[in-house]
Amino acid sequence: MSEEAKKEMEEKSIDELLSEAEARISALEGGRLSLEAAFKAYQEGMNLLKASSEKIDMVEKKVQQLNSQGELSPFDEPDTEGDDGQ
Repeated sequence: MSEEAKKEMEEKSIDELLSEAEARISALEGGRLSLEAAFKAYQEGMNLLKASSEKIDMVEKKVQQLNSQGELSPFDEPDTEGDDGQ
């Protein structure tokens, strides 16, 4: 995916990304695409789903950061390197 395409996806809302992915799925389910067009629609759909998943993950992290007063707290990634579970 080109840098321009990545930037365009970053600017879209989760709803927009999912709607576009749904359009690709409908086109694939229609069964009227050539093999090349079907592959392109599949690839685009997967990219859209990946972008929406990344956005959902970011929103989820922000929600988890909210403290009891409704303010955002710094998000610290858990350090799992070298952690043997003890």
